[in-house]
Amino acid sequence: MSDPTCFGSLQVCALRVAALGSNGAPTPGPDNGYVSDALVTFDVGIEQSKDIDLEKENGCGAICQTYFVNGSIKRATLGAALCELDIQLASMLVGGALYSTDTDVPIGWQLPFVNEAAGNGVCLEVWTKAWDSSEQATPAALSNQAAYWHWVFPRARFTLDNMKLESDFLEFAVKGNGQENSNMSHRGPFQDWPDEVADGGGVTAVGAIFLDTNLPTAECGFITVPAQAS
Repeated sequence: MSDPTCFGSLQVCALRVAALGSNGAPTPGPDNGYVSDALVTFDVGIEQSKDIDLEKENGCGAICQTYFVNGSIKRATLGAALCELDIQLASMLVGGALYSTDTDVPIGWQLPFVNEAAGNGVCLEVWTKAWDSSEQATPAALSNQAAYWHWVFPRARFTLDNMKLESDFLEFAVKGNGQENSNMSHRGPFQDWPDEVADGGGVTAVGAIFLDTNLPTAECGFITVPAQAS
């Protein structure tokens, strides 16, 4: 099938984050990225301002003036549940501090303090399978390779969501929001977004979706965010 706009989206296969600086630009460095395949679910929504709907009646009860403006997008609403209590990823998403051994092996995590200022956030990316009727899509536009929907939120901030400790496996849950980010690199924090996306200005709105063939490999540990192209 050659038309990529008709594909479904199935499952959720990977999550990748990159630390941001105070201005929203990705922060290069060896401990500023993370890839996980532990996502169980990922929630996406859009929050909008209220519609403005005004009217005025005349003295005889008839409407003589009306004014209506649709609400506008304010931010994306995000939520994730993971099947691993990954303290390194948690520290990137929520903040706080890691407890580490003398050889820098993390063994625990402390939440942010009360009234602690929110961090700079992360660029968050999620991959789902592009699905074509009964199999993973292999569009001609991507050289017939297996395709994924690549979801991007260029500036996301998270807090812990409610969790239950019980006889079943824990689902580690976070919730947050995604905002616009005019300082996101056109090729993304890991410099691997498709040319078509980079040539279109990258992703600076609250979110974006595009087809991709590159599914990142999950690692239990931080990964390097490369230097950003000028």
